[in-house]
Amino acid sequence: MATSPFANHIVFADNRAKAVVIENKRRYCGNNIDTKQLYMHKVDGGLISDTTKSKCDFLLLSYSKSEDSAYFIELKGTDFVHAVEQILSTYQELKSQLVDFKLNGRVVVTKIHAPDLSNSKLDRLKRILKQHNGTFNKAEKNFEENI
Repeated sequence: MATSPFANHIVFADNRAKAVVIENKRRYCGNNIDTKQLYMHKVDGGLISDTTKSKCDFLLLSYSKSEDSAYFIELKGTDFVHAVEQILSTYQELKSQLVDFKLNGRVVVTKIHAPDLSNSKLDRLKRILKQHNGTFNKAEKNFEENI
């Protein structure tokens, strides 16, 4: 059984069928179709307790025989740009412990405003994730994917 590089602030650690986090009517759901070992960590106020640092809400780690993946998850109101900043900041803080992981960013917002869709921080985040064979995705209110 794979273990998380982070020993604390674990929301769950098992091979459940669905990895779900909900905050203020925003929901992320990762369908664990291959029954991978999963670790969901609380980041904001958990793995990163420094209140001066911007950080995302959750970090989902998924372990399989072929590839280990990390999902930086931010459940946000309407400030999409700030959500991107939070994921970037969390990546900077935790990257040394996630060297061998495929890195992914996920943002679930109440509403996406058109001007927020393209900015230099988002472009930077997408480049970083691509370097780690990962992706960035966003959704309004509910995001569901196979992990």
